[in-house]
Amino acid sequence: MFEHKARAEELRVKYRKRIDKKKASKPLPVQILMERTFGSAVAVLAMIDNITWEKLTFEMYYICNDLEFKQYIRLYDSQLELAALDQEKFIFGLHKFYNNISRELKEENKYYEFAQFIGAVMQLQYEKKEKLNANIVDAYLSLILQTLEYLRPDKFNLDVYPYGVSTTGEILVGPYPLAYSDMPVIEYEKIIASGKNIGGPNEHINLIKGLYAKYGITISDADDLDFIQQTQMIHCNTATSMFPFINEYTFDIASTTAFDSGLVPLKNMICMVTDIDSLKEKLKHRNRTLPSNGVKFEIADPTGEIQGVLLKEMVYNGTVHMLYKIEMLGSSLSGYYNTVTGFLYSITRGANVSEPYRNLSNFILSLYATQVLNSIRLEDIHKWFIQGEHSLDIKVFGKAGKLKDVYHSSPATSGKARDLEHYNKEERQINVIIRNLPDGRQASDEAKELAAQYGYELGPNQTFVRPFIKNVFVKKNQEK
Repeated sequence: MFEHKARAEELRVKYRKRIDKKKASKPLPVQILMERTFGSAVAVLAMIDNITWEKLTFEMYYICNDLEFKQYIRLYDSQLELAALDQEKFIFGLHKFYNNISRELKEENKYYEFAQFIGAVMQLQYEKKEKLNANIVDAYLSLILQTLEYLRPDKFNLDVYPYGVSTTGEILVGPYPLAYSDMPVIEYEKIIASGKNIGGPNEHINLIKGLYAKYGITISDADDLDFIQQTQMIHCNTATSMFPFINEYTFDIASTTAFDSGLVPLKNMICMVTDIDSLKEKLKHRNRTLPSNGVKFEIADPTGEIQGVLLKEMVYNGTVHMLYKIEMLGSSLSGYYNTVTGFLYSITRGANVSEPYRNLSNFILSLYATQVLNSIRLEDIHKWFIQGEHSLDIKVFGKAGKLKDVYHSSPATSGKARDLEHYNKEERQINVIIRNLPDGRQASDEAKELAAQYGYELGPNQTFVRPFIKNVFVKKNQEK
């Protein structure tokens, strides 16, 4: 990691004057965007430094050879190949590359499809990273992650960040914590490059403190700089991983506040769940679905660490996924659980210590189990988790009723009638439903088979309703 930082810094110094000249005439938001892309470019180059062309191209093929989204794969493959062959063309052409992608996605109404591509690639990092060169995988993911910076509906509004795509193909944005945390570094580099005499170490520290203060960020020492960088990285990685799961019905799952990277979540929780694999197996044979708008757990935590948990379900790629958001003091953590593979995504996965991910997985899956399994009740798990030498007091509130658009102020996004001639009618799978039948009625064999396909076991007088389908109107491609 240190070698990567050193190499990236060399490249930043080498190309600094040229990138500054290239962006000088642009509006300030575009300059900031170009600077961030420049940072991504030198990071990618540092990651693939000293990797042979043969190894790079072979592993790039192996990363995505079994994915469906070939048009996007070719685009990102070509950029990584260019990075290996011609540093300058890669660095100074990357901003245009992202602009072209964002324009084409908008003109061709492909945001929804692109979100599926992001989801597929992000999942691959967990499935294949151990078998591949980690630097190549990280470089590939870094290229994709930077794309989100260009998907804002208003590219000049850097105070917001893209978190998902609606079922009609609209980019959904929310607050961007620490939105300008990179600006002090950029300004500092310019001052150093100008040759200005700043003075000794104390004067440098005071200069840095002042630059950060301009953007409302308090810096005490050098460690705070790493803290801010890590906090921003956690936020962007989480947002990218959750991007395909966030729509107008699940937007309240998105973490739009920065998680304090100095904290180690749930590290001190005492967990009595010892067989998580057994619990995951039970969750492949669920008895109930969550209410249409999810469930909210209110948690009395004596340490004050956990405030509450929101769980929702959605059908993604033909599989029921449980989405979660843990509300913590001043921040939140979001993730998802694949009910078929048993994979639970959390930013704590892969951390230097195992307790946070293990405790988080046990806690979230146990809460989920109380709502979808007959064999585990909420009152059973109170004693399973201890914080500050006391059991947690947990209350649950179901959020039933008509599926609620939590992103827009009104389910109707526009009061104007659509000219249907310019729209295609498409279907989006939202969720599945288990419905009670009148006494004496039984589910059909087809309903039972379909329920089993999605991981449910029907009880007496229950039937399974196919995934809820929403008909949406998506604007047709227009002739240019």
